Amino acid sequence: MKPLFHSLFLFLPILTNAQTWTAYTPFGDTLGVYAISLQGDQTAWILGCRNDSHELGLVSRTTDGGSTFQTSSLSLQGAPFTASITSTDTSTAYVVALQNWGNAVTLKTLNGGQTWENTNTPWDPVVSWPDYIHAFSPAKICQIGDPRNGEFEVYNTGNGGISWALVNAANIPDPLPGEFGFNNGGCAVGNIIWFVTNRGRVYHSANAGNNWDVVQTPLDALGAIAFSDANHGIVTYWGVQTGSDHLLRTSDGGANWEEISLPISEDYHFYGIPAYLQGSSIMVAGVYTGESLLGSNQTWVSKDHGNTWTQISEGEIIGWPTFNSPTNGWAGEWGPINPTNQQTRVFKYNGSPLVGIISPAYLNAEVIIGPNPATDWVQVNINGSLPEDYWILLNDQNGRLIQKIDIKSTINFSQKLQLEKLAPAAYSITVSNKKGSNSWQLLKI
Repeated sequence: MKPLFHSLFLFLPILTNAQTWTAYTPFGDTLGVYAISLQGDQTAWILGCRNDSHELGLVSRTTDGGSTFQTSSLSLQGAPFTASITSTDTSTAYVVALQNWGNAVTLKTLNGGQTWENTNTPWDPVVSWPDYIHAFSPAKICQIGDPRNGEFEVYNTGNGGISWALVNAANIPDPLPGEFGFNNGGCAVGNIIWFVTNRGRVYHSANAGNNWDVVQTPLDALGAIAFSDANHGIVTYWGVQTGSDHLLRTSDGGANWEEISLPISEDYHFYGIPAYLQGSSIMVAGVYTGESLLGSNQTWVSKDHGNTWTQISEGEIIGWPTFNSPTNGWAGEWGPINPTNQQTRVFKYNGSPLVGIISPAYLNAEVIIGPNPATDWVQVNINGSLPEDYWILLNDQNGRLIQKIDIKSTINFSQKLQLEKLAPAAYSITVSNKKGSNSWQLLKI
């Protein structure tokens, strides 16, 4: 059946009028988005960098949900390379970065990025390479760098970066020969923090970076990590490699890992790592097949920790998707930018009606689908109590998107889906609005 399903995509178009993400170009330049930090529903800090003929380290901030942006250049010398950003409120953020591919710095702004100051972390000007920074609170922050003097370099502050304390080497498991971390290759939930390494290992601290342990995963190298809670997390290795990117998950805090995959027939790669909505079983993934930025760009959702996946859009480039609630999420275009030399885009998730898909709520409307089983067509009738925006998704049994219909501000709606060109099999129909979603199995005979 797989070859037949694959061929259907050549002549059965996907309706793309229902865009999941709104695009903005706040940087005014071509670069890559490296990390995103969110504060509430309105504020997003977006870190970008360009490393070519004119190197740039930029931060763009919105405090009104994308209506306006303020973009600032980081106070970096020479050829900068930005690694990670964290924020504590609408005005305060921290960035770890390199100057001239060395001379590491930790920068802080208190005025929304108008000015940046060096917090004087005792990074070595030649050896240190910072990877990740996370603020647990306005005062308590942890930052992690590659090994120096035989140990991973981890600094903590309890006073908002006024001073930094190096974590004792005895509290951090020794690195393996040649082991190092990855830019923005960390995550945190509550006071728990993790980071990944190029040797396929996951470092973990349950007390905000003061004491660490480490576990080996089945992969030889890792590049990114995301956790929903203390137990459920995912890791991936993305980059130039043969075959699809590997995605591993754990349900016991990292003691054991198993590989999971998306139901995509071609080789696929993640733009960063799927976003885990903290405290839930829901993930949102931006992937591409073919050439980065130019191939088939798709958005997929899993509501069960990756057991099953549903494709919800085609043609949208979603890098480092970051959510802090089912109604608020951002993503950024991955670098290097494509040959059209267009300005780098950042994306804000529209919310309705995808919010119904990435929340556990059920649809607050009556839906009647028939006939079922069906032959040439099926009718979808929606009866609600208030005007709502709706999506109707038709997916194959593997979750791949066949048809998507966008319905604007309606109480009652009827839509006929044509099925003549579909092979006899089981399909799914999903109806969603901003308050919830339901799915039904449809049998085509």
